[in-house]
Amino acid sequence: MISWLNMGIGGALGMLVMFGGFSAWDAIIDDPAIRKETRSIVEAEAEERTKEALNEVSDAAERARAMRRYCAERGELYDFETNQCREP
Repeated sequence: MISWLNMGIGGALGMLVMFGGFSAWDAIIDDPAIRKETRSIVEAEAEERTKEALNEVSDAAERARAMRRYCAERGELYDFETNQCREP
């Protein structure tokens, strides 16, 4: 009888230890990697939509102003000759 009780307690404690280990793995290693990957995907999609919207601007002067602001937000400089952002 005591051996069955010890086995039951040991099994329950083992389950708790494994649950805690898997929870720690998920919180410390797995979740941040998924968040980083998701963030990079969302940022890439937003940047593509921004560039599409800038290309749809019909006035060249307005497009240049919008691109200059866009480059400044990213910490880059706008090159008016090539119409692209470049590192400072």
